[in-house]
Amino acid sequence: MIRRGIVVAVDEKTAKVRVRFPDLDDMISDWLPVVSMKTHDDKHYWLPDIDEFVIVAFDEDGDFTQGYVLGAIYNSKDPTPVQNRDKHHIRYSDGTEVEYDRKTHTLRINIPKGEVHITVQNGNGNVYINGNLIVSKEIYDWDQTKGSLDLLRQTYNSHTHTGDSGGTTSTPNQTVP
Repeated sequence: MIRRGIVVAVDEKTAKVRVRFPDLDDMISDWLPVVSMKTHDDKHYWLPDIDEFVIVAFDEDGDFTQGYVLGAIYNSKDPTPVQNRDKHHIRYSDGTEVEYDRKTHTLRINIPKGEVHITVQNGNGNVYINGNLIVSKEIYDWDQTKGSLDLLRQTYNSHTHTGDSGGTTSTPNQTVP
């Protein structure tokens, strides 16, 4: 038996929720496990929010204590964030979005506030970029020294050396573009 309901409580430790069923005189279920994509070697953890519309599957005998929350459903209160079957899209409540468009082969991550941390092998690995790196702000090295490619150009393109006889040489004949 399949029913639609609204989440009223979430147990983060056990990945279970309680669901209210408006069509059953607002009956509230026992704690029901939320079905996940992976739970053994690989783990996928994401619980519905309170007030989220969900689909619940119950045993055929009508026992509303034995069921499983299959997932959330879009509705007039919570419409789809995108309308494109080529996109896998996640939008978090703080406005952060992660989206992959398989048609354009574009991965887009937009974080309104916060940071991105990539850690490889406890900091002992490498991060490889096979393509252009376009940076719109400053670049810092490992000790938080600030710099930019423009600052590198200004320093390198205008530097001089003391000559062998004590004079100053001319500026470099090759410059950083």
